[in-house]
Amino acid sequence: MKKPQVEIKVIPPEVMERIDRMEPEPEKYYGIGYTYKYILYPEAGDRLLILTWYEVEAAKNEQDYGAKYITYIDVQKEDWLTYEIHTQKWRRATVENLAYCNWRSVNMVHPERIEQYELFQGGESVVEAVVQWQQSVRKRQLGARQEKRDALTNRIMEQAEPLTEAFLEWQENTVMKDSRYLIYQRGGGKNFRAFCTYCKSNAEISRQECRHNKKGRCPLCGSRITMKSAGRTKHLIDDTWTEKVQAAGNGLLIRFIHMVKDYTDYGNPRRIVEEPCRVVIERGKKAVWYEKRESHTAFNSHAEYQRNKTEGCVHGINFPKTSKFRLVYRKGLKGELKKAFPYHTFWEWLDRNKKKIGQYTIYEFFNAYSCFPLLESLEKTGKTELVDRLVDGLRTYGKKYDRKATTVSGMLGISRKQYRELDNPSASDIEICKAVNRHGIVIDEIGLYQLKRYVNGYDAEEKLDTVLKYTSYKQFMGYAGRTDKYKIRIFYFDYLKMGERLGYDFKSKFVLFPRDPEQAHDTALKLIQEKKQAEELADAVKKDKGIMKVERKIRKSFSYEDDTFLIRPAKTNREIVREGQIQHICVGYAGFSEKMEKEKSYILFLRRKSKPDEPYYTVEITPEFEILQRHGKYNKEHEEVVSVDAFLKKFVEVKGNGKEYHAAK
Repeated sequence: MKKPQVEIKVIPPEVMERIDRMEPEPEKYYGIGYTYKYILYPEAGDRLLILTWYEVEAAKNEQDYGAKYITYIDVQKEDWLTYEIHTQKWRRATVENLAYCNWRSVNMVHPERIEQYELFQGGESVVEAVVQWQQSVRKRQLGARQEKRDALTNRIMEQAEPLTEAFLEWQENTVMKDSRYLIYQRGGGKNFRAFCTYCKSNAEISRQECRHNKKGRCPLCGSRITMKSAGRTKHLIDDTWTEKVQAAGNGLLIRFIHMVKDYTDYGNPRRIVEEPCRVVIERGKKAVWYEKRESHTAFNSHAEYQRNKTEGCVHGINFPKTSKFRLVYRKGLKGELKKAFPYHTFWEWLDRNKKKIGQYTIYEFFNAYSCFPLLESLEKTGKTELVDRLVDGLRTYGKKYDRKATTVSGMLGISRKQYRELDNPSASDIEICKAVNRHGIVIDEIGLYQLKRYVNGYDAEEKLDTVLKYTSYKQFMGYAGRTDKYKIRIFYFDYLKMGERLGYDFKSKFVLFPRDPEQAHDTALKLIQEKKQAEELADAVKKDKGIMKVERKIRKSFSYEDDTFLIRPAKTNREIVREGQIQHICVGYAGFSEKMEKEKSYILFLRRKSKPDEPYYTVEITPEFEILQRHGKYNKEHEEVVSVDAFLKKFVEVKGNGKEYHAAK
């Protein structure tokens, strides 16, 4: 539905009259309210039905207050849009969700204007009829959308070829070669009857040779086996995952096969084969994960596999665990990969990185190659570091490059000349080139090498953008050349960012180019910390009133001293925050003030009597004198904790009427 032209009108007299007649009445949760929250004013036009919402409370308080929402309903096309006047935004919410209240809280003026439409029939009121109609339309639309998604999923999944017996034998006999057992049954004679799970034959074995978990060979087929006592195989179940890759449609279908071998029934081992998850990689698109699980949509899907929106992850048992994953089926693999992506450079990437085909290698490479087909050109022109960055970090670096570009230089966002001159550049080199190009700076390969000495890393482009806001490239390089390069890389750019927060005047060369970047960085950091602490203390003062009231109430009961220590309650919220800042503990930031204000627990300050104003230990205690925690500076306790606990023991016994003290953590 196209957005109609909005016309905001003055409140009609009949609406204002009904609002004026409405008397306030007590609400269950929110004090005073009104019988209705909204008055709905309908207007039947040639094409659209217009519903204007007037909020009763707002209109009562301000006579000139207009409408809050205007809903436009196209009955023929079964569509609607709502314009929110305050935010000037359009919404597709139904009437029920729009009002954030029960439809019974909405009253309508001139209901006959809506009753003329046959669609709005039934229900307790006309408003309910509109709600029911919208719900039926939405249900039908969502159901059709789900059917379309199911059809797409089924079309993709139907391309999976049946698993061949050769593949199943390979997984069972090659991948699960350690899952071969000679299970013997104890008897009264000299020999025990044994069953080989590999050749599925019975044999007689000397009693003396039978040892549980003993390694050996089957006397019949000669395969390597592990002996198992039949009495101990009630829970003997082995499983493993393998990966089978096939060309499907416009890309690849990666299938994860889970095989389970159950030996609990003597002489009758069972083989269970499942395929809980699959990955689809279509050309030009990111990989999509599918898994067998129940549908969690409003309209249950009937597709066998459900799409997982989380990239690279599926739920629980459906995902092949790394410890259980073994091999990728290699028979016919090269042909399948070439059929799906004829010009890929997967094998070159694999050999160069000295990797074996594993659980993620095919997925990682072809996920990146599908999004960036120009990886082939990068590989063949020797830009291998960029290939590795895109394959290993597609989520990070894929956002920085243009997927729709037709040339490699266009994809990277640099000039063709730069691309030719750069010899196997890193991702950081590309970021630097993009930054200097944007600022109109021309540098050669030597200039790039010199700049990399000071600006490097994943945020190189951001660093250059920051410094070039205040100075020229030539001035920055001159300053960097006469300054320790380590201090430039580690401290200078952070100094600029902190200076922006503090409002430094970078028009001054003295401020922009400090003699010692490390010292300037530390000074700026200290100023920011002081500013943050001042803001925290200012916020704490606003909550002082409640803490002061509690402190006056508990002062006598929770204060105590002896010859060495004294303890007292916190007097203000500001004092609690300051304690946390000095002691470097969380007492000022983790809701302890609120707990004290609500008297769920109290914050006490334990001091040395010789230094009553210097923080030493901070204690949290319940109104029943149960100490929840006590901590020194940095939440660390040393040998002094023995004397502290002895003092707290006396404090709890004296003030808590003999209550037993247990050292808190």
